Amino acid sequence: KSATSEYASWIRHMMLVEDNMIMFCEPDLIHVFQELRQDRPTHFVPTTLNETLLVKEYGMDFWDQQSNLEPGKLHHQSKELYVYRNEKGHFLEQAMEMDAFPTPNKSFDESFFAWIDLAYLRNNLLDYKRLIRYLPKPLRQDQAVLLDIHHFVKHDYLSGDFIGGYKKGLKRWIREYYKTLEANRHQFLGNDRSSMYQTCESNKKSGLCYMVASNERYGDASFHMAPYLHGVQYWGILDRLNVFGKSRCFGCCGGGRLNQDLTFQH
Repeated sequence: KSATSEYASWIRHMMLVEDNMIMFCEPDLIHVFQELRQDRPTHFVPTTLNETLLVKEYGMDFWDQQSNLEPGKLHHQSKELYVYRNEKGHFLEQAMEMDAFPTPNKSFDESFFAWIDLAYLRNNLLDYKRLIRYLPKPLRQDQAVLLDIHHFVKHDYLSGDFIGGYKKGLKRWIREYYKTLEANRHQFLGNDRSSMYQTCESNKKSGLCYMVASNERYGDASFHMAPYLHGVQYWGILDRLNVFGKSRCFGCCGGGRLNQDLTFQH
């Protein structure tokens, strides 16, 4: 588990990107992120754990019991974290309905949205820059784009730190994801990476998921969507200059406070 100071550094890197950002966080934390974001385009949505749809639908007793189902029970993860991991789709839906940053000469359905966990950027390479500069040309309007890490972590997982796509594709993916959760409600649901993988596998014939393979060449393979969407040409130059560390950190996971929930709109 990462040290608090290290995690704070990663948060700062994300707060310094120039992209449009929608943040879901507890009311008493908004002023902290307002100070970090300064005048960058940001829309804040006050949110508490009890207001999440998964708590309203299943109740906290259900999420309390999830700890008893966790394989190995080695990580001592919290019920709040289980909810947070699985609420991302609902946060994305809210963000898409807001149209917080209208784009001239582009219909709302053509806007690209992405959920990106707050600690996603592990270095300062994108400080004061736009994170998302390029989108995959083959990506269809009715698909979601996700990072495939199963060959890297040796499990049937997708990265839970990133979910992207256009409105039509994301709404479709979100609907199928929550069908997966409901179908597996008597199993452990705290690992969203597994549920995301199952969702894509169940909808493989329809091409629901546009999969991007993780790549260690541009830094930690678990966070490959940053160089992929910023432009690997730029990151390739930095790679040749040996500016990347060899961090093998995995994952997004913080505490139970909703202080790391954000979506981007382009």
